[in-house]
Amino acid sequence: MKTSTYLDRITGSCRYALPVLLLILLLFPHSLAARTCAEFTRQELFEIKKKYGQIHINLIGDYHKTMQEYRKLPPDKQLIMVNNYLNSLLPEYDSVRNNQEEYWSTPKEFLAMGTGDCEDYVSIKYFTLIDLGFNEAKLFFAVVKEESPIPNHMVLLYEDQAGKEPVVLDNLSFRILPLSVRTDLELVEFFNTTGRYKYGKNFEKIRLNGQNKQFLDLRRKVRQGK
Repeated sequence: MKTSTYLDRITGSCRYALPVLLLILLLFPHSLAARTCAEFTRQELFEIKKKYGQIHINLIGDYHKTMQEYRKLPPDKQLIMVNNYLNSLLPEYDSVRNNQEEYWSTPKEFLAMGTGDCEDYVSIKYFTLIDLGFNEAKLFFAVVKEESPIPNHMVLLYEDQAGKEPVVLDNLSFRILPLSVRTDLELVEFFNTTGRYKYGKNFEKIRLNGQNKQFLDLRRKVRQGK
C-alpha cells in the first residue's frame, strides 16, 4: 500500500466516519472488541490532537476500524493484512523521534506519533496479532543483521508450529517469507515471554540465558495501558 494512498484514506474517507467511531470507542470501549493494545482515554486523544493534529486522531480511529474488520479473516490472511497495513506507517529513527537511541515504542506511542523504526513495527505487529487471537508463544521479536549500510535490524518471527521454520514479518518488505528465503538476514537471537533463543539444526530452538530487559519493559508498559 502506497503511503500517499494511505494518507488520503485516513484524511479523506475517514474524515466524517472516524469522529463517530472514536466517540463509540470512548463511551463504550469494550463494545467493538475485547481490550486491545491501543486503547486511548478521552484525555489522551485530546492531548494527541493538540500536539500532533487531527491526522493522528484519524490514524488511531482507522487502526481500530481496520483491525475490527480483520477479525473476520482467517489467520493466514490476518498475518498478511496486518503486515501490509502497519508497514504503511511512516518510518523514522529514534534519534529523530525521541532524541535518544533504541527507544521501544508501545503500540499506543507508535500510533500517537504516527512514525516508528524497526523495533516499533515489531512491537505493534506483535501486540496487534495477539489482540486478533494469535498465540503469543508463536510470535518472536528477532534481532538480525542485514546486508545493508545499516546492519542492525529487528523483525517479527511467526512460528506456526514448534520445530518448523518461521516466517518473517519485516517493515522493509510487504512479502512474508520463510526465514531461510531471507538470505539477506542473519538471525542473531529471538525472544518472547517464554525466553531467549537461537536456532540449531532443523530449526530446533536452543535456549539462551536471561531475558531481554527492553522487551520485558515494553510488555510491562503495554499491560499498564501506556
